[in-house]
Amino acid sequence: MTEMGDRMSPRAVRRIFPGCGRHTVREVASALQIMLIDPQWGPDALLWPFLAH
Repeated sequence: MTEMGDRMSPRAVRRIFPGCGRHTVREVASALQIMLIDPQWGPDALLWPFLAH
């Protein structure tokens, strides 16, 4: 996901994860949502190597 600054709405959850039932969509949309932003964009990014480690 590359959108920043807002929660995922139920509509966004249904669009990104097609086939999820109503209960699942409600749970995902109401869950605590944490945003991780890589401070260094590009081929020498920091976030993915850090998470992989």
